[in-house]
Amino acid sequence: MWAIEKNSQVMRFLNLNEKKAYIISKIYEFQFINTGIIVLLVNAKVSFLNLPEGFPVFNGKYGDFSYDWYAKVGMTLQLTMMTQIVVPPIIEIVSSLVPLFKRWKDRAYTCDRRKTRLVL
Repeated sequence: MWAIEKNSQVMRFLNLNEKKAYIISKIYEFQFINTGIIVLLVNAKVSFLNLPEGFPVFNGKYGDFSYDWYAKVGMTLQLTMMTQIVVPPIIEIVSSLVPLFKRWKDRAYTCDRRKTRLVL
């Protein structure tokens, strides 16, 4: 049984799949907020709010989705999403290949399964 602390309470999961589903849903929610919502709020210009100059949200350069917005903010969002799509599978592939290369190195770079440098 797994447990995760949340607001001084303990969340208990019946199995590993339930825990992973919970973690994946939370990662999705926070990535959506970080890469989508916050970028939009920081770069949006809402002139009728009359916010002070250094206010962090609704005080950006772009009042609408213009060519400049797509060239700067949209391209940044696109690059971030493409990176998040490509990098995790690459990490999985590389991490699964590392033990194979270590075994190959132990066998003196041959495919002979009987050959090993390990001391038995």
